[in-house]
Amino acid sequence: MLELRNPSVWLPRRGVAHRHPGFRSEAGTVTALVGPSGTGTTSLLRLINRCLPPGARTTGDVLLDGRSLLTGNLDEVLARQLYVAQFPEDPRSVAEVLAAHRVSAVGYGLDDHVDWPVSSLPPDLAGQLGVAVLEHGPSRPIVLADQPAGALSAKWRERLGRALRDRARLGAHVLWAEHRLDCVWEFADAIVEPDTASVTVAGWRPGSVREPTLATLSRLARVAPPAPRTPESLIGALPHIERVTPIGQPRFSGQGRRVTLQMLGLESDGGLDIRPGESVGVVNLAGRSEPVARRLTQALKGVRVPSLLPSELTPESLCLQWDRAHRTDTRSRLSQVDGIRPRSPIATHSDGEVAALRLLLAHDTTLPLWLPHPQLGLDQAGQIRAQGELARGSSGIRIVTTRDVEFLVRSCHRILIVDGARLVSFGSPRAVLPHLPERPLVSRAFPGLSAIRLGDVIEALAVAR
Repeated sequence: MLELRNPSVWLPRRGVAHRHPGFRSEAGTVTALVGPSGTGTTSLLRLINRCLPPGARTTGDVLLDGRSLLTGNLDEVLARQLYVAQFPEDPRSVAEVLAAHRVSAVGYGLDDHVDWPVSSLPPDLAGQLGVAVLEHGPSRPIVLADQPAGALSAKWRERLGRALRDRARLGAHVLWAEHRLDCVWEFADAIVEPDTASVTVAGWRPGSVREPTLATLSRLARVAPPAPRTPESLIGALPHIERVTPIGQPRFSGQGRRVTLQMLGLESDGGLDIRPGESVGVVNLAGRSEPVARRLTQALKGVRVPSLLPSELTPESLCLQWDRAHRTDTRSRLSQVDGIRPRSPIATHSDGEVAALRLLLAHDTTLPLWLPHPQLGLDQAGQIRAQGELARGSSGIRIVTTRDVEFLVRSCHRILIVDGARLVSFGSPRAVLPHLPERPLVSRAFPGLSAIRLGDVIEALAVAR
């Protein structure tokens, strides 16, 4: 039994980062910790892993089979845990981590990055390295996973979920902090929200977050509980819908920016007209989409918003540098971002606060901007807000790269899909649907329709029932 008794964490320059009345986790269970950004699930996992920053103060206790993990010998405590994180603070190189677990870099897409420090890996590759550790790491009674699904594609989220389940099947207590609630819905056994005890997924009634997509579909269609955990298992229970009325998108006028396909490293003739204000997603079926997005950004004479911000800078100094380089005014808007402490190092901010700071850099500038993994670190509400802002149109062109197809189809007006050096498709999310590397959840639940978002089918479900 893993028992958490009234744990709380206080951090310097931030104050109370986590407080919970406590809960219990049974061996062999994947327990997901969910909630809005700032509720301190990362701090809780770091408390258990004994890796809180200097100056942190804690109360309460965490016990494994009656023995405290907070007061015991540090080496003995860590020898009973396996810890993976979305933003790993590991001083080793990728090669050293893989060698420690006797894993080949090739099977995890890391063969071109073996000499990189783990802490500087692109977010999607850091997530894939985390999957490698979960699949091949030593057997431990406690597994701690901090937002590991944030930048992963559907294939890698599947491997992540199965790896967590396999750990539980071997008898581990798995604590999994996660904002990707659709992934939680599919793979978790139990849920813990702020100030609540652990409940089974089947008995979960979300309080601090919105329900996952499949839970909403099941409720609207009046599917008898327990609600299915995958779109394919939901198909037979949904009412037949003849057609849907898709949610409209804004139309963009004005002179488009012409980009030839050769400028993007593609073999085809012709070009693309990118319109002012629209968001363009980039997908490469044959590998990473970042090289194509980089060429597109260069062709448009745009700039890239960093996916990892310098931890030693303060938000104020970061914005000052950005404003000087790009003639923007982000510094004056810092007070509008919840939780940001302008003169405290970025390292002292939560992942959600850092994510909001990245999006602030993309605000109110006519510059073409490349946003890699814009959803990274955002909680559910933050992701929905970011999707809405991009979908409504920006003051300049926005280029989006993410492995999250759900985010792409909800935020982008058009999506560029390539396969290596070959152009596959360029059009609206609905037009490119057959070519996406994965279909959105709603599309998988209604395979005969052109629906891609939950909003596309809500009205039709109301009529059908």
